[in-house]
Amino acid sequence: MSVDGDRAKPEAQASLQEALDRVLNSFTARTGSIKMCLSWKQAALWHRLQSLTTEQDPCRLLLNTYMPRIECIEDKGGTSPKDFTLHDSGHGFRVADWMVRIIPDDVLPKLSKAELMLLLLSAYLHDIGMSPEWGKVDSHLRYLSDGSIEMLRPEDLSLFQVWLAEQQGLGFKPPVSDSGLIRQLLTYYCRARHNDWGTEWIEQNLPETGPYHAWRDDLVAICRSHHYGFDELASSVFEVRRLGPDLLVHRRYLAVALRVADVLENDPERTPDVLLRHRGVSKSSRIHWQKTSVLHQELSNGRLLLSAEPPTAIMHRAVEETADAIDFELSLCNRISRELPFNYDRATGGSLPHYWNLAPHSIRNIRPAAGKYEYINGSFRPNTSRLLDLLTGSRLYGSAFAAVRELIQNAFDSVREQIAREQISRRRYDPAYAQAIADKHSVELRFEVGSEAARLICTDTGAGMSKDIITNRLLISGSGPDRQAR
Repeated sequence: MSVDGDRAKPEAQASLQEALDRVLNSFTARTGSIKMCLSWKQAALWHRLQSLTTEQDPCRLLLNTYMPRIECIEDKGGTSPKDFTLHDSGHGFRVADWMVRIIPDDVLPKLSKAELMLLLLSAYLHDIGMSPEWGKVDSHLRYLSDGSIEMLRPEDLSLFQVWLAEQQGLGFKPPVSDSGLIRQLLTYYCRARHNDWGTEWIEQNLPETGPYHAWRDDLVAICRSHHYGFDELASSVFEVRRLGPDLLVHRRYLAVALRVADVLENDPERTPDVLLRHRGVSKSSRIHWQKTSVLHQELSNGRLLLSAEPPTAIMHRAVEETADAIDFELSLCNRISRELPFNYDRATGGSLPHYWNLAPHSIRNIRPAAGKYEYINGSFRPNTSRLLDLLTGSRLYGSAFAAVRELIQNAFDSVREQIAREQISRRRYDPAYAQAIADKHSVELRFEVGSEAARLICTDTGAGMSKDIITNRLLISGSGPDRQAR
């Protein structure tokens, strides 16, 4: 039987298309949705900058020169820790997209070209330290594997040793035979240092001279700021920089936009199922990859709605922790907006077009998937006033004098730890050197009488406690000592 060729051709194409669709649908069902990877030149911030400038504008020239290199490092550098969610150019693109969504519609058109440039660069560069140069990874790997220090700068060795002592105890020393432990230590050390390593990358790869004086310093400050607290963000480093009569850079506003956009970047494309299996992500990290598949975020009229129906209680907790992190950032930025209004230039007393309109808390609609489990918040919630009474009064120590003794003992322990840290950092353990360090430190106990109350104050120059220890150990009732708290 003969078949007309012109008629058969479209039918064959249709059949082929149907077959391809079935393959694609099958693959999508197994791996998650597939999206086209968008380039930085498709970002709304870039389009807005284009509308304000010519091709020879310094801001556009700088982006055209360096953004392709940044994308290349983030997508093909191959050194990012495998357990953490993706910090590739797709993450940068989505952070830039969230910036446009959270900045009010009537503010975005009034941002200067320098502000648009810094927003786009910071969206991509705030986590560039998560893709460190191979030399950094290899030098730390060699130290853990066989104790060799030839490839580490003295200051890098000192920082690594102090961090290892905090994580594993003062007696920890390489070589480490457990490859799994080596991978874990490198992974978490990369996260601990990524802000510093990101700063190094920017300073080594981007020019000091650019669109305006000290532009690179502003970029570094904005990128680093996503791990800062209120006090740092309120400092003079983030005041408005005037570039001309009608041109400025509102560094604090850009920093706030970056941190909120970053915490809201929870797209499933950052955690594809196919990579979760391919990388062999550790069990403890796996839940943070999977939670994005059930979390939905909707922004409307300055209010953020978070909704999810997690299939397990563990994933439910992970989603709640993500919502807590989002609310922390929203609350912090709202406080900055109230106490340091973005629309007020403190240097000149003039008004600015910048303002913040996001509510300080999200609206949550997070509930168990039907019939799967019953979620109970297992967080310990003590009676705060009674707990403080127990921890600070004679009920814990037997007498007020015993409480004072404990206070002084803690101060001396802090000084001893500081002496040990300095010995480790200098790799000197002789008694004379320890005494020389001790002579620099002190514990002071003083009694102050005011108009309303008297206070006994104990101060020391010791090591103190890290933010992590205060947050995760001191403020959690019933938590026991661990290696990091020693």
